[in-house]
Amino acid sequence: MNIRMFRKALAFLMAAMIVTAVFAGCARTELSPAGRVTAKAGGTHSITVSWDAAENATAYEATAVPVNVPAETSDSDTGEAEASDSDTGDAEASDSAAGETVFAAGDLDGTEYTFEGLAIDTEYEITVVAVDKSKTEARKSAPAVVSGRTDSVEINAPAEVAAAADSDTQITVTWEAAAVPEGEDGAIAYTVKAADDETGANETIIAEKIAETSFAQEGLPENTEKYYTVYAVVTIDEKDFVSDGSAFATAVTMETAVLEEEAAAAAKAETAAKQGGGGNTSASSAREAAAWAEAQRVVGRIITEGMSDWDKANAICNYMVNNVAPQYDQSLEAYKTNFGNEAYAALISHIAACSGVCKAVTMMCNIVGLQSQHINAGQWTHQWNLVLIDGEWLRLDGQAWMQKPNEPVGTSEIIKCGCGEEFPTMEALEAHQAYYKDLLNRAEAGEFDDIAPRDADGKPDYSQWVADDYAHWGYTIDYATMVYY
Repeated sequence: MNIRMFRKALAFLMAAMIVTAVFAGCARTELSPAGRVTAKAGGTHSITVSWDAAENATAYEATAVPVNVPAETSDSDTGEAEASDSDTGDAEASDSAAGETVFAAGDLDGTEYTFEGLAIDTEYEITVVAVDKSKTEARKSAPAVVSGRTDSVEINAPAEVAAAADSDTQITVTWEAAAVPEGEDGAIAYTVKAADDETGANETIIAEKIAETSFAQEGLPENTEKYYTVYAVVTIDEKDFVSDGSAFATAVTMETAVLEEEAAAAAKAETAAKQGGGGNTSASSAREAAAWAEAQRVVGRIITEGMSDWDKANAICNYMVNNVAPQYDQSLEAYKTNFGNEAYAALISHIAACSGVCKAVTMMCNIVGLQSQHINAGQWTHQWNLVLIDGEWLRLDGQAWMQKPNEPVGTSEIIKCGCGEEFPTMEALEAHQAYYKDLLNRAEAGEFDDIAPRDADGKPDYSQWVADDYAHWGYTIDYATMVYY
């Protein structure tokens, strides 16, 4: 080989080596990462991540790791989660060394993925890696990282919060059960706070995360007013979500001297009743005196200087609604023992028929100087009061509501009985209710003793029948759609 040919061969070999080196360098070039990665909450337990396609990428891997999760011990050597190579691309959850639940999905062929089953109201660090599997050895890009957070949840405050004094040292707070938000799996509890006034002065937690829907605050001084707020606490994914505070409920502990007077009057009434029977005049007078004393005490607390006549009537109505439970057994036998048709039942026992509530309202109206009427007194139907305010007779129903000035009251064209059945006229309703009243009277007379259910002693037990019949004693008025008992 002459020198000229040798030089040509050497030049060709060097060129081949250069080309090989260039291609080898290209093979080692890193894959471009996914671009413009964004994350958006898809609800309380999901986040959707999307990105721009990376050049030459054939698939993608994505992971979601919670941020600022308390560390726990783990048997894993590293805190890394391997992306799944499943064909479906479904994320697989695993625990990292730090105790985090890591969601990883691999072999994703699109540019969007939704992580499901995440913890509520939690921030996640989401990583997207582009993958090129077109070569013998797969290439991966540098990770593209973005943060996303699952949605939180709003908890409704407890409703119908009420407070009532049980004695001179105790007040019981009650409320309606709140609900776990729809679609969530959680536990609900309640926290109760007590304050000295409506501004929240000296507010303290008196019950924390209790399951019950009532709480009794004990050890209070006599004649002490307290303002209560109740919070619902829902625990989801080991996180507590707390509602806003409920509306204030307030009550005042009773006066020791008044309680002693009431106890003495009750004892006197009981003694007189044993001596002369349930209808004894001296017993009735003693109960009347006890009720009058209590009415004066209550009025002294709920009526303040400067109140208008309507405000006074409304305060009396609110006291009755919030402190007196309805008595459903209104038979003559029941009245002989619980006096449910007397003011005594409403003001002392705090459970009464509508007739007893009306008599208590009349008593309190007399004390504050309001002229009132007792509607349907002595009749076997619902009873209420009318109060004269600024020349207008307004309805005060101590088991329901206080009518406002110029507010219409009447019955609708379709009148609904307490049982749910509708009637076109009051006459039709009254006939319907009279039928059940007649059944009750006949039952009390013993007409159905042979077919009545039996109690533990084998005697006729009409309690359920009576409860069923009482469902027919209410009716609905048009503008308020309330059922009165």
